[in-house]
Amino acid sequence: MGNVWQDFFDYHAPRYLENAFTKDTLAEVDFLVEELDLPPGSSILDVGCGTGRHAVELARHGYRLTGVDISDGMLEQAARAAREAGVEVEWVHADAGRYTAARTPLTLVETYIMTVEDPRGHREVHAREKGYLPSELRLVLEACGFEVRHLWGGTAGRWGRRPIELDEIEIMAVARRA
Repeated sequence: MGNVWQDFFDYHAPRYLENAFTKDTLAEVDFLVEELDLPPGSSILDVGCGTGRHAVELARHGYRLTGVDISDGMLEQAARAAREAGVEVEWVHADAGRYTAARTPLTLVETYIMTVEDPRGHREVHAREKGYLPSELRLVLEACGFEVRHLWGGTAGRWGRRPIELDEIEIMAVARRA
C-alpha cells in the first residue's frame, strides 16, 4: 500500500473542487498577490498544490509556478486546469512530508485510523500526520533559506491576516527567499 494521503487524494481528485472550501480561489489568489507584492515573472513554489487551483490562477497573473503534490490524481487535474487556462506550470510529484532538516524540532505527530473510500470500497487505514508549532515552522523555513514575514491562521476557507487560533489545522506562512 502506498502513502494513505496519496491513495486518498488520488481517488478524491476528480471531486476535490466540489469541496466548499475551494470556492474562494480568486479571493485567495488576490490576497496572495497583494501580500507577496512580487513583480510578474517571479517564481512561486506551491507545496501541496492539489488540483492547482492557486498555481493556475497565479500563473494567469504572470508568475512562474512550480506545484508539488504527492498525488498523481491531483496533479493530473492540475495539469488539465493549466492546459484549459492556457498557462504553464511545472508539476512535481513528490512527498513534501518526507522533508527533514537537521535542526527541525518536530513535536506533533498524530496517528489514527481513518476510513477512506477508494476504488476498493470503504476501508480503514492507519494515518500519520506531522504537525508543527508556529515557532517550529518558522525554524524550518529559516533553515531552508527563507525570511519569514508573517505566520497567520490559514485553515482552508478562512484565509486572512489573522492570529493563529488554537484549533487551527493549517498555518499560512508568508516567506521570501533570503
